[in-house]
Amino acid sequence: MHNSKTIDLLKSFTTEELHNFSVYLQSPFYNKSKKLIQLFSMLRKHSPDFVSSKLDKRILFKSLYKDESYCDKKMRDRISILNHHLIQYLSLIQFTKQNYLLKLCAVRELSHRGLDKIFSNCVQKISHMLKSQKIKDDDYFIKKLELESIVREYYELRQLLGKCGKTYGSLSSEEKDIYSVFAISILKTYLKMYNVESSLNFEHSLEIAKRTISFIQENKDMCGQSPIVDVLHEFLKLYICEESCDFESLKKILDTNRTRLSKALQRDLYIDLYNYCKKREQNGEIEFGERALALIKEIESNNLLLRGNTLDVQSYINSVATAIRKHDFGWAVYFNEKYKMFLPLEEKQNAYNYNLAVIEYMKGKNVKKEKEKKFHYGKALESLALVQSKDFYYMARIKNLFLIIYYENNNFNEGMSMIDSYMHNLKSDTTIPFKVKVRYKNFTYFVNKLFQIREQNAFIKINIIKERLNNEVNVEYKNWLHDKIIELENAKK
Repeated sequence: MHNSKTIDLLKSFTTEELHNFSVYLQSPFYNKSKKLIQLFSMLRKHSPDFVSSKLDKRILFKSLYKDESYCDKKMRDRISILNHHLIQYLSLIQFTKQNYLLKLCAVRELSHRGLDKIFSNCVQKISHMLKSQKIKDDDYFIKKLELESIVREYYELRQLLGKCGKTYGSLSSEEKDIYSVFAISILKTYLKMYNVESSLNFEHSLEIAKRTISFIQENKDMCGQSPIVDVLHEFLKLYICEESCDFESLKKILDTNRTRLSKALQRDLYIDLYNYCKKREQNGEIEFGERALALIKEIESNNLLLRGNTLDVQSYINSVATAIRKHDFGWAVYFNEKYKMFLPLEEKQNAYNYNLAVIEYMKGKNVKKEKEKKFHYGKALESLALVQSKDFYYMARIKNLFLIIYYENNNFNEGMSMIDSYMHNLKSDTTIPFKVKVRYKNFTYFVNKLFQIREQNAFIKINIIKERLNNEVNVEYKNWLHDKIIELENAKK
């Protein structure tokens, strides 16, 4: 059973949850099988690791059915039923946290029983709960719409048609709720789509998006019940009409409306702003690097980093990279250590080791003594060698950093060999988005030229390479490449 779903589920339970699940199983309302209680009791003894030779199905079966020969089907059925209860218990945990949902279910059940006074009283309470909700997002309007439809359906069954005017009058409110759900949901979806399209091979119709956004703006009386609609519309300008964007204005909009936005949406909008700053920084506007770092720190201080108890790898790597680009090594190390535990298990070591490599590289870059440089570069290469992932972003990040360190260390042969394999990978990997592929190809091209120039290749002129780099917008590590060209120019004077 060591690699079974049951063990995986049980490992995710806290000590308190294991206790509460035991109480759950002993309730006849949920379970009437004493064998199931006994099975769980045997398994629970091996928490929290659930590693023991006694977790063998045959041993467990023998304890459950002392006088019977082992029957694999019977044991698998018993385990399957336990799995069902484990998952049902988890759903109950989530359900009991949803106070509104509990009350809505009660209202729906009461609507079938014809208890007018109790039904009306519950509707009033849940309506008050809704009105007091500060965040008027798509979830709010879905709840409001569902309650309105339950109430309307309840009374239209109990009233004569001539007296249903007030009852059917709620349809106009339901209509507005539907438009609000549509507006908020579609704008959030478009923001997410625009956000990921530059990183993945993801296509969508820009024309349809623009027409939909125009429709929402032209029908604000129907779609604009929530200020969230205006917030989302302004942030979409980051992608649709970037030239009209003003960072300070968008940041002010976000700060002003924070209490009206869910944590998830706040986080997404911060990331949109961060990506905008990062792009501006890559285009040579260095001051946006400081803004990007300030945003990352603000996201952390506002407890918006985690989704549940998990931090995505991209945010983990980007946060450290942003800090070290601005030479804030202390914060980078702090972040790398603190948030490692929140990464998905399968990528935890990869992301951690990659960040260590970047930190060591930057430490080496910022010391003057050659011996210290070599030490830090060596540590960086050691950490890079530990990163094992098939993800193309990892592959690219690793090779980019390898190339930089090889260049800094004057490892010409290693560098040229990696350039050759890297270019082959970029050409053959169809999963890499076109813009990303071009950015990495350009980087590899310029590193190749740097190696050749430094090896005294007379056919390559530095000023031509410098001019081409200055004119190229889509290139990784542009600032580093520019610095290396300046170094070569100074060396030739």
